[in-house]
Amino acid sequence: MKKISAGLILILIFSMNVIGFAQESLDGWMYFKKINHNTSDEYKSFFLDEEVYRYAKRDLSDIRIINDKDEFIPYYIFNKYLMSEREVNVEYDLKEILSYMKKNDQYVDFQIVSKEDNVDVLGNKLEFEIEKDYFLKDIKIYGSYDNEKWDFIKRDNIYRTNEAEKLNVSLDDVYKFTYYRIVLINDVEKTFIKNSKLLFNKREVAYKDYERTKKANYSIENKGKDTIILLNNEDHLMIKDIKIISDDNFKRNYSLYYKNHNEEAYNLFNTGEIYQIKLENFKAEENKIRLNEFSNSFLSSDEIKILIDNKDNKPINIKEIEVSYYIDKVVFKDDGSNDYKVMFHNKGGKRPDYDIETYKSYIEKEKQEICSLSYLEKRDVKNIQKEDKDINYKPILNTIIILISIFLLVVIIKKSGFKDI
Repeated sequence: MKKISAGLILILIFSMNVIGFAQESLDGWMYFKKINHNTSDEYKSFFLDEEVYRYAKRDLSDIRIINDKDEFIPYYIFNKYLMSEREVNVEYDLKEILSYMKKNDQYVDFQIVSKEDNVDVLGNKLEFEIEKDYFLKDIKIYGSYDNEKWDFIKRDNIYRTNEAEKLNVSLDDVYKFTYYRIVLINDVEKTFIKNSKLLFNKREVAYKDYERTKKANYSIENKGKDTIILLNNEDHLMIKDIKIISDDNFKRNYSLYYKNHNEEAYNLFNTGEIYQIKLENFKAEENKIRLNEFSNSFLSSDEIKILIDNKDNKPINIKEIEVSYYIDKVVFKDDGSNDYKVMFHNKGGKRPDYDIETYKSYIEKEKQEICSLSYLEKRDVKNIQKEDKDINYKPILNTIIILISIFLLVVIIKKSGFKDI
């Protein structure tokens, strides 16, 4: 019985090794890009670009990294926009400590009400509560650490009309100021700010490195009272918002739809309103269709349709459309090789199961070299097995190996004569 067991184990090991080797060859990949790296950091990382998204499988299961010996290198894909911390916000109250007029401008100074001692106060957004019915205020924002020296942050406006309001200002960066000064320009009537808050939106900060913007590939058709915009998302980008660029003043309702090439009908994603008013004494703008305003949503469908209801107005003269989208980061460990490549576009490629995936949260805290990708290169198609034209020999080879294993097992059992049982 020991002879039988030993023989069976050897056959199984041989079969698994041969089958595993047959399944993970280099033949199936069509494209690659060289990974440019310079430092000696243990871990390397790079962001995927439009061409990788265009040719790789949608789930990115055919991504592979090889070294200069054509050996596969374990990696993981990191999606910051899918992490659970994305919705976390920190909020601080602002206490008014001084208010005065200088010429026609009102100055209001606030101090942060900190929740913890010896902890930096981080902020990237200000919110105001103003009970006045209708107003438009041009404001300047300053920050200070000591309530003496003030640094200019930005100029913006806040307003409320019977149709729209804007009572917050994004600061465009993360600041550690403990005092804020709001200057309301030409505020002779002295607008009263009832309450104000400083917010730190961790999601916006975390996503910053994982977002890109590009000009959209689109077509426009005016049909009746509707403007129909079709966006071609051939690169399967994970679109988070769509910006309508125009010099017109407008206020329109829209409906957003999506579908893939193999689908006949469009699916409704959401509805909303976009507007843009640029006057000498009034400016209001919300010309972005935000897909992730209330959730972490994005669209990666082949086609996206925007239907704008013009009512009795002329269609918006659209000069350009921009899309912002999420990207993924790939991380791998340097094995000392001089050259690395990322390969993609393999219809038979299946997601690998690497150990590095299980401890990626720790690697994300380690120093990583951010590498770049070179231009797109195509591998020799003569050596690539095409599923739609050529025969896939892997299943045949695996079947032959299994049959040989069974045959050898039977021979071993017969020759042993069950003497060891």
